[in-house]
Amino acid sequence: MAPRAPAATALVPDEAFADAATALVGAGRIVPGLTVEAGGRARSWWWPLPAASHRSLLAALVEDPSPDGQRRAAGRLAGAVDDVARRRLVAAQAVLAGRRSGRPGVQEAWARSLVSRDPWLAPSLDQAKVRALAAEIQAWVRSGAVVGGRVRLCLRVHEPEGKGGRDQPGAWRVELLAQDRDEPSLVVPLSDVWEGRAQFGPSVVESTLASLGRLARLAPELAGLLEGSAPTELAVDDRTIVTVLRDRAEALDDAGIGVLLPSWWSRPARLGLRARASGSAPGSGAVVAGDVGMDAIVSFSWEAALGQRRLTKADLDMLARAAEAKQSLVRVRGQWVEVDPEGIGDLLGAVGAKAEARAAELLRAGLGLDRLDAPGRLDVVGVEASAVGWLGTLLDGALHATVEPVPTPDGFQGVLRPYQERGAGWLGFLGRLGLGACLADDM
Repeated sequence: MAPRAPAATALVPDEAFADAATALVGAGRIVPGLTVEAGGRARSWWWPLPAASHRSLLAALVEDPSPDGQRRAAGRLAGAVDDVARRRLVAAQAVLAGRRSGRPGVQEAWARSLVSRDPWLAPSLDQAKVRALAAEIQAWVRSGAVVGGRVRLCLRVHEPEGKGGRDQPGAWRVELLAQDRDEPSLVVPLSDVWEGRAQFGPSVVESTLASLGRLARLAPELAGLLEGSAPTELAVDDRTIVTVLRDRAEALDDAGIGVLLPSWWSRPARLGLRARASGSAPGSGAVVAGDVGMDAIVSFSWEAALGQRRLTKADLDMLARAAEAKQSLVRVRGQWVEVDPEGIGDLLGAVGAKAEARAAELLRAGLGLDRLDAPGRLDVVGVEASAVGWLGTLLDGALHATVEPVPTPDGFQGVLRPYQERGAGWLGFLGRLGLGACLADDM
């Protein structure tokens, strides 16, 4: 039975469900369904199939967190999704103008009902075939949707071990884990599940096998996990690791499979260029502390850096070899870095090049607000201006200054919220440095 919307007056307006339904239909997060009512009548449905990224959207629709309240919200959303999908399909159903004449079979009758304002299938259809089709459709939906239960399958990436050499590291490992949905901190190796040592009990084996099937479909690079009867881990190369982390993690999360992202991936050190200032000439623009002109022209040269650390020639040679060998990951200064051959080529070509910029532009670059016309798609990861005393002092003060919140001014109609006070303080801080800015935020 499909969930039904309640008859009682709801606090969440119908418009909210319609907006959520429009978002889900527009994103293609819907799936066709078929149910048989208690009286034997069958009807088609367009059911919502939200992704993990839609959690906040769905949470706003639940006014009562109890199981009954969640069922009521699910019923209203299902009805709204079905309505939006049908209206769009009915408007575009000119493709059906040449459909076959005569009495349709069960499958065709169901397909026609999905693009019709009338969702009901004819009662004259063979009821046994209708029920069989409904069961097949529900099994198909479950095979690709997030399956509930106490435990979810997780993946953890392990770095190569041993002394495989910096240029040619050993194999990476993808380990399979079981995670308690209610207690996410409880994570055990999947080997404990296969051997009956996990506290989850034997009932989770079936759902784990189903999750492995979804894993192989969504991340075919890891299909080798299915070659064993009780898989626990898989050795892969660096290219597979990058593909899984960059291209598969979100889809796996949507399917109820977690990917425990390594810190070097979720918080990577930035590889890019750093401007090293070397000298200046007096400017004639705005004057800042100590009669220093922010329009002064400053000479600088580009150097390669990983975060705050300057890269040596040996580091750059290693990056070049990794790009030439078509590696996907390379370890530099203790950090794993994704290898982008084009970006590394731009980086190597820019190192040592000299340029000039206004002091204000260098200051903005030091604060992450300017690229200084860096070549290609390279990031500017910092500015080193200690050789230019006044600029180095100014930059160091800017980077370490504490931005003081600005309280609600006298005479202001309203009261600034804390984040608005901090935003006003940031604008004032940049203004004192002679830098313009705007807040691109919903204030």
